Amino acid sequence: MEDLLPAGEFLYQQTIDAVPEMLFVVDLDLGLVLWNRAFARRIHGSGLPQDLQGKALLDVAVFFPEQVRTLYRQVFQSGRPWAGQLRLCLD
Repeated sequence: MEDLLPAGEFLYQQTIDAVPEMLFVVDLDLGLVLWNRAFARRIHGSGLPQDLQGKALLDVAVFFPEQVRTLYRQVFQSGRPWAGQLRLCLD
């Protein structure tokens, strides 16, 4: 992986991979742009595709409730961040 990414991007990826909770970034269409190892482990452990780039968040993170789509839609439409917690039961 290190050979494939410029030094700054590799350092950034290492930093987000150090976060033990699932972390991911999506575009306006909820396509996956960036994710950490914890997120990838959860997705791959569910038997879903290895290549996540551009995949729709809710197509691969099937454990997220529909509420997630609604929250993202509200944030994108309002331009204001959402501050709160969403508890998921993943087991």
